[in-house]
Amino acid sequence: MHRLFIHIHYFIEKRKWLFYLSLIAFLVFCLFFARRLKFDEDITRILPRNENTNITAKVLKQLSFNDKITVLLERKNASVDELSEQASVLADSLRNMTKYVKEIEGILPEETLFETYDFTKDHLPYFFSPQELKSLEDSITHQNAAQIVEGHYRQLWNPTSIVTKQFMFSDPYQLVLTAVKKFQNLNISDDFQLINGFLFTKDSSQLLFFIQPVFGGSETENNTFFVEQLQQLENEFNARYQAKVSVSFFGSSLIAVANAKQIKHDIWTTVAISTTVLMLLLIFFYRKIWIPLILFIPTIIAGIIGMAFLALVKDSISAISLSIGGILIGITIDYALHILTHYKTNSNIEKLYKDITQPLLMSSTTTAAAFVCLIFVKSNALKDLGVFAAICVLLSAIFSLILIPQLYRPKSTIEIAKSNLIERFAGWSFEKSKVLIFVSCALILVSFFTFNKVGFDNNLSKLNFIPDNLKAVEKKLEERTSLTDKSIYLVNYGNTLDEALENSALLAEKLKHNKDLQLIKNYTAISEIIPDSKSLEQRAENWNTFWNAQRTDSLRNAFEKASSSVGLKKSAYDKFFNNIDNYQTLSIGDFQNLKSIPIRDFISESNGFYTVSTLVKVDHDSTERFVQQIKNSKKLVVVDRQEMNENFLGQLKDDFNNLINYSTIAVFVILFLFFRRIELVLIASVPILLTALVTAGIMGMLHIEFNIFSLIVTTLVFGHGVDFSIFMTSALQKKQTTGEDDLRIFRTSILLAVLTTILAIGALIFAKHPALVSISSISLVGVSVAVLITFVFYPLLFNFFIQNRTEKGKSPATLLVFVNSLISFFYYGFGSLILTFFAAIYIYLLPGNRNKKKYHFQVVMSKFFYTVMRSVPFAKLKVSPYDKKIFDEPAIIIANHTSFLDTLSVGMLSPKIKFLVNDWVYNSPFFGWAVKILGFYPASHGVEGGVEHLRPLIEQGYSFVVFPEGTRSYTNDIQRFHKGAFYLAEKLNLPILPIYIHGQSEALPKGDFMIYHEKITIVIGEKIPRKALAGKEIREQAKYVSKLFKLRFRELRNELEDTDYFKNIALLSNLFKEQEVRNLAKADFEANAKRYLEINRCLPTEGRIAVIGEEIGNLAYLLGLDSPKRRITSYIENEEHCAIATYNYLTVKYELKFENRKIERSEEFIAHSAEFDFIISLKKGLSFEAFETVKKGNGFTIYSTK
Repeated sequence: MHRLFIHIHYFIEKRKWLFYLSLIAFLVFCLFFARRLKFDEDITRILPRNENTNITAKVLKQLSFNDKITVLLERKNASVDELSEQASVLADSLRNMTKYVKEIEGILPEETLFETYDFTKDHLPYFFSPQELKSLEDSITHQNAAQIVEGHYRQLWNPTSIVTKQFMFSDPYQLVLTAVKKFQNLNISDDFQLINGFLFTKDSSQLLFFIQPVFGGSETENNTFFVEQLQQLENEFNARYQAKVSVSFFGSSLIAVANAKQIKHDIWTTVAISTTVLMLLLIFFYRKIWIPLILFIPTIIAGIIGMAFLALVKDSISAISLSIGGILIGITIDYALHILTHYKTNSNIEKLYKDITQPLLMSSTTTAAAFVCLIFVKSNALKDLGVFAAICVLLSAIFSLILIPQLYRPKSTIEIAKSNLIERFAGWSFEKSKVLIFVSCALILVSFFTFNKVGFDNNLSKLNFIPDNLKAVEKKLEERTSLTDKSIYLVNYGNTLDEALENSALLAEKLKHNKDLQLIKNYTAISEIIPDSKSLEQRAENWNTFWNAQRTDSLRNAFEKASSSVGLKKSAYDKFFNNIDNYQTLSIGDFQNLKSIPIRDFISESNGFYTVSTLVKVDHDSTERFVQQIKNSKKLVVVDRQEMNENFLGQLKDDFNNLINYSTIAVFVILFLFFRRIELVLIASVPILLTALVTAGIMGMLHIEFNIFSLIVTTLVFGHGVDFSIFMTSALQKKQTTGEDDLRIFRTSILLAVLTTILAIGALIFAKHPALVSISSISLVGVSVAVLITFVFYPLLFNFFIQNRTEKGKSPATLLVFVNSLISFFYYGFGSLILTFFAAIYIYLLPGNRNKKKYHFQVVMSKFFYTVMRSVPFAKLKVSPYDKKIFDEPAIIIANHTSFLDTLSVGMLSPKIKFLVNDWVYNSPFFGWAVKILGFYPASHGVEGGVEHLRPLIEQGYSFVVFPEGTRSYTNDIQRFHKGAFYLAEKLNLPILPIYIHGQSEALPKGDFMIYHEKITIVIGEKIPRKALAGKEIREQAKYVSKLFKLRFRELRNELEDTDYFKNIALLSNLFKEQEVRNLAKADFEANAKRYLEINRCLPTEGRIAVIGEEIGNLAYLLGLDSPKRRITSYIENEEHCAIATYNYLTVKYELKFENRKIERSEEFIAHSAEFDFIISLKKGLSFEAFETVKKGNGFTIYSTK
């Protein structure tokens, strides 16, 4: 991939002006499209949507009660009338703000009351439910009629009868007043009294009315100027009437505008400070004033293209998603920082692209993938954020790679050599600091107990910034009124108004029952005044049935008789009876023009979707119980802060849990696609997981809770943790590839990225807005933990599993090898303990012949050894055919010894075998007991003294295994044979049985615990009888048998060690190097394997050998693997390839030597030829005619210098 960017760089370098003009033209074109994009300021777009929440969001959008602004007037030295007069003046001023004020509510002038009375009187039957009509039966009697007439007659002598007279005779049973009270309950709660058409508190000290604004509370852009006008009006009014009256405003619009202003103020203040500090820091680091400017160029370009793309596929985008997307700046400028830091240290453009392209693309791809996963969150705003952020992140990385090397060039090598404080700090070995390791381990340990204490705060009100003046007004409202008490809105919905009203009526019946049970304080239901159409018709029928002719005539006669008895006209109550019979028909639409009902507060419609609201007052302690009881009512949405948070934010929390899972999977897949090794992916993932654990643990310790905004910021923290791991992996993998240690450079770029994040986002910790503080606190904790864990633990992990093994001459191991090895060793150790335990009981506690029981145990252990050898399925075990009777007669068995598995390999062949073992085997806590029970003999006790000890076992038919080399060898090269085995054979008069073990030195080398997937071959040789050794001293016997053994083993090696054998080992040695190197090594071996093997067979097993013209070291590896006694020096022309070959475990293990040198003519090397016995020339046209040609083959020539 880096080669593509190198070509692009050189292409642009030759056509700079054309490229820049084309880029500017393209950006102008993108801006043109981006201008078409509309920004949706609806904050509810951030809330998740599903079948339930869609309905809830739809309902919330239609409701306007939360948007009302409360106007509070307090009288100081003014009378009630003066307060009412000033309220009228203020209301008139507000009505003049027609652009922002839709209506003034809560003021009921006298004409409105009369209008309501007349409306109710004209439509009286429709305001009585069947239950209410039934309750009238007891009060409407002949006796009541006489009492009512007599009472009215007495009131006529009262001066007030001039006003009340018309109401007395037209409504003797106060039916109209009963209905009017229902209207009054919608406007006036128990906390208020109506004076002069205004709502006063009970003590008449405060007057309230309400503003219904044109714009919703969340439309802060439109409300900003409106709130400024209100504040100006408040200041002017209070200045003019400060001695008598004070006015104040309270409402969601004012809080929203205050939040918006505070957010802007906090962001601009902190950004100004952090940007200034950041620019100074970057100028100091790069020694150039204009460096900070070019950092933002890729980000700006990516943002423009991203918005243009969205404009092509969408009509509008959530404005809040773009504002949250501001955190992208902290991520995207990091890409430019990484390039600048590397370029500052190394001015070679090709090396720059080689080092930085892959980690940069990986980082951007994983971060983009994490953002793309936001499309799985059921939130429109977050989906917009996911798409926009993914585009910006990817394009920022690409344009950083294209533009930054064009815009920035290091001046000189002198400048490159300089280092500053940050670079010196980055050069410190964090992973070697005991203090940091202790702190990190302590944090990890503590976090295991505290991470689950992190909660999710779904109380959005805590994230609001409320200025002190609004808090004071809120406190006043809480003290004198129930406006700020616990209110729950129950909203019924439907596709028709009748459906919504019908459901609301059913709900009102439940609420009445709950009020009787004192589960709620009170409720206000519009459906009790405005029923559905069917109920209206039914009420008219019920009215006519109730006021039938018989009842009406009888009651009329009673009133006429009673009127005559007190001297009133018989027709005094005719209006009442006319109203009963001659009422006007009523439809739901007739209520629309009635000013006394704030019908828009209770009934709303949008695109055929109707809602009917019911207000419930409830005690805080009873809220949850009441909500749970009522929430399952038909087509009902409970508009309660806690319930809304549980519905919306609970769903959002669940979505983010899924998001973390999706993001983790996506990151794993991308890391694997780039690294191509699951082991590197897992090692890189450990710091990421530890960062998440410790971040959550610290949050639990500090009692920091997640909220809706900080939860989104976790994507940033997650992205930073992934980025740090990727760049550290690249640095460590580069060292694993070439031995070049660039950790300081990578750490420097990471530290600069951390500083930019801390300055850009962490500075918000000084903000006053709670939401910004929560974002900042989690960012600070998360990023700090990410850099600590990555710098301390990641090198430790990488070094332990990969780097240290190379430096110690041990082969890299795959995950499968590691897991299989653990399983096999656990199986062997645990199995040995269990079998030994039962064997001890069987042999020593149960009756019977102990020797026979020990033999039984020997049979079991032999079978067990076989299962252990088969426990690694990919390590192929092959035992050459042999006559099993060969173990029936005792013998001294000798075998080459290169691995811990040798004992198992021989022991599984027959139960009639015992071993001479080293002390560590004899005293092992896992299998030492078994060794003692089996009668194995410790070699440390001396061979001479063991003859008599072993003789009884020989007589029982047992053979003894002795490894004549005395210890395990690191390679296939057989060491000198000691005389112990031959001493025993002579003293016990036993033949010698050679067993040849091939492949164990690669399967489980000495000093390693990994069991590799190699071919293991066991060959049982022919017995060497005593007569073949007769007349030879023991030392001579050892030499004689050693010579035979080595000769046969070499034949076996030549037979088994084909091209695949060497290829697997050589390629495994490059396992964790960069993919390009692995591909190069594989291609070289596939092309030259047969040639390399032919060269190897032509050379002796010892000697000093020079290899000229090799590509990447494969031939030197093969020669060293075959014969470790060879001293090999390979000359490689390519400097990087030479470094790659040098930094290899085979180089360490077989003491190979690589030199970067270009040899064009033989004369250039003649001076060094005396240092070598053989010269291998792989270079075409390079010949050494002065030396004898040993072998000339296809593409190679072997020369002997002697």
